[in-house]
Amino acid sequence: MLSLVTFLPRQSISEEIGTTVSTGGIPMGMAYDPADGKLFIATAYALVVANSGGQVIDRIPDSILMQFPCNVAYAPNAHEIFVANCGGEAWSAVTVINPATDSIVRAISLREQPFGIAYDSNTGQVFVVDSSATVSVIDVSSLQVVHTIAVPSGYYSVLFDAATKEVYVSNANDDSVSVISDRTYSVVATVRVGLFPMGMGLDTVKGLVFVANFVNGTVSTIATGNHSVVKTVNVGWLPSGVAVNPLEGTAYVSNGANYSMVMVDTSTFAATPCMRAEGTLGAPLFVPEIAQVLVPCVTDGEVMMFDA
Repeated sequence: MLSLVTFLPRQSISEEIGTTVSTGGIPMGMAYDPADGKLFIATAYALVVANSGGQVIDRIPDSILMQFPCNVAYAPNAHEIFVANCGGEAWSAVTVINPATDSIVRAISLREQPFGIAYDSNTGQVFVVDSSATVSVIDVSSLQVVHTIAVPSGYYSVLFDAATKEVYVSNANDDSVSVISDRTYSVVATVRVGLFPMGMGLDTVKGLVFVANFVNGTVSTIATGNHSVVKTVNVGWLPSGVAVNPLEGTAYVSNGANYSMVMVDTSTFAATPCMRAEGTLGAPLFVPEIAQVLVPCVTDGEVMMFDA
């Protein structure tokens, strides 16, 4: 609800809530399909489908082929949605969704429960990390796992950098980020960051990866050119995720403990509080096609949308 959200005044950005999406669940990972203008929201017990205006138009319920959906990736070359199922002791799979019909195509079995997931536009493959500390590479044409790569902890998120053709995996239980070449399918660098790194965001203009360190209350900034941490920014209590608008040079960081969002200038690294809610905020998503930042409010079951 709009009454639960307060934007703090500042001069560098003018933000207004465009709408809120009431998911009826626990909103977590999100992905946008620009071909159909649809937003897919993983809510633990269903995959909620909304249009670009925030109106819920469909709901794909939990089933034998999709249990506890928590993260989502869109594969444009196949025009399919890939859903990581991170709950259920007997369920270890990625579910494939046809976004044109909002129907389940099939489930792809993995070693253990997956969590982080990202699409690699260079290879046309999906990289997903599971709780066995394994990154599985899924070919979207055959819907088969074609490579597996070992990482230190296998948890939390995955990010692809098209400029360097590398995949970043945050290892929450190892306080590090693994960098994987999508040409050799091997780890080419391990970057030490803060305590319990979670969500990541990429500034494609400056070549920077922003990593939210949950326990530290900081964001580590990694230069993609040499895989080194060039700046550590204090952002507040329990940051869980980062969304970057590279054209505006802004990174939005969700803080879980104090229900707030901080904007970081990606040139000066100045951090400014920009939003406060009355519920726990999850990892945000920047959608360039609609120029908006989407912020899941986990405790309220809503996704807030505002202009970036």
